[in-house]
Amino acid sequence: MKRIVLMAVFLCIIQIAFAQEKLKDGVFNDYYDSVSLKEEVIYNNAEKHGPFKKYYENGSLYSEGVYVNGKLYGIVKYYYDNGQLHKEVEYLDGKRNGVEKTYTNPNQGIGTESYLYSEIGYKDNKYHGVYKTYYPNGQIIVEKQIVNQKEEGELKEYYQDGSLKQKSIVKNGRPVEEKNFDESGNLLPSGFRDGMYWQYDVSGKLKLTHEPVYNSKDGIMGIYRYYYPNEKIKLEIPITKGGSELGFCVHGLMKIYFEDGQLKDEVRFRDCKEDGGVQRFYNNGQLREKGVYKEGEWLKVKRFNRKGEELAKGPTIHIEFDKGKYISGDIVTIYIDNNLNSHVRLAWLFICAEGDSDWDCKSKNSDISGSTIDKGETMIVELKADELTPGKGKFRVSYATDGEYPFFESQEFIFTK
Repeated sequence: MKRIVLMAVFLCIIQIAFAQEKLKDGVFNDYYDSVSLKEEVIYNNAEKHGPFKKYYENGSLYSEGVYVNGKLYGIVKYYYDNGQLHKEVEYLDGKRNGVEKTYTNPNQGIGTESYLYSEIGYKDNKYHGVYKTYYPNGQIIVEKQIVNQKEEGELKEYYQDGSLKQKSIVKNGRPVEEKNFDESGNLLPSGFRDGMYWQYDVSGKLKLTHEPVYNSKDGIMGIYRYYYPNEKIKLEIPITKGGSELGFCVHGLMKIYFEDGQLKDEVRFRDCKEDGGVQRFYNNGQLREKGVYKEGEWLKVKRFNRKGEELAKGPTIHIEFDKGKYISGDIVTIYIDNNLNSHVRLAWLFICAEGDSDWDCKSKNSDISGSTIDKGETMIVELKADELTPGKGKFRVSYATDGEYPFFESQEFIFTK
């Protein structure tokens, strides 16, 4: 019996509320509190129908427009709390349809006077149609067309004096061509075409390209290619986001070429570190080095001469430390022994801190560059303790034998100050 009574009461409350809502007809006001007006609107048969105004709590006008059968219709104006016009938005059946105009607010530090900043087209609440932004002097900054929320067609960007800065062609939201100009109207040696950004040197020869990669399964976001003066590829670097101060790092198969187009090196990277297979070649196509990296460290490696014969292991590096800690100004002695059957020419000495990949190591080439070590001989290199970072690290030496390309050898150490 109680359930029946409660149900009856509940239905009665609903009917009363509905009846009250149906009674809404004419001008109604809503308040933040008993004094501050929030909204004034006209109702017709419980639906908003006619002019309306909304207010900030400080009493200044927030917006004004018209409802038709409960939906926004026509131009609705929005204001900053200081009374300056903020936006003019076109509505149809409660959705943005038409051009939305946005104005700046001097009180927010944008110029000294309010001016039209942008015009953006909408269709059913989505970006569609014209898109323009303006300088304070009324000159256009950017103008383009949007189709179903994607850039489409011609895009132009201008300098403040109205001269053309950039002209692009976009299809389905992706650029297919781009040209850049200086303020005098001269074509600059950079742009976009054939799906790639490109840059020329002062002589007009191709210097650099960047090919964006979309929806890559392995995380690659683009491929940079650098060119020799003969415009053949010198270096090909795949990149991904993160991993460095620049916001991107090497990720994927990096390739280096000789000037005649022959492949010189190919190294697999993962998140900025060598990780995977490595192959290096002589300019006659013969394999020079083959191995595997794991998180920036060699797992295994084999090296060959120009005839394809495997070479013996290169110089070993011995590091001498006195017992105890080093202090500022102390000397660390490094012994580089040549155990090959020929003399060795040294190119670089690198100092690597813990966690550094081979690419992050600091070079000390001025100490040993061009020096030679005869068969069975030892070279001594002295460094100041101040140049080493406390903790685990390694020394790395690049060297070459007679007529052969540089190889690398590393030795880990633990250093304390």
